[in-house]
Amino acid sequence: MDALFAIAAIAAVIGGIWLVVMAFQDSLLWGFGCLIIPLCVVVYGAMHWNDAKKPLLLYIIGGVLSAIGRLTS
Repeated sequence: MDALFAIAAIAAVIGGIWLVVMAFQDSLLWGFGCLIIPLCVVVYGAMHWNDAKKPLLLYIIGGVLSAIGRLTS
């Protein structure tokens, strides 16, 4: 289960970075908000669903799977 945790955590980090980069491309306020406030990433992804669905799903699914991987090990 440590492998599940590691892979899922890496996926969540990649999705989060991808969303922050997209937010900075949209505006500085969104970018700094997503960089400082983790929930802002989810709000940004939901508000820009058509463009941000892949990184948002990667971020959420990676986070959930990494939590499951950590809890079961």
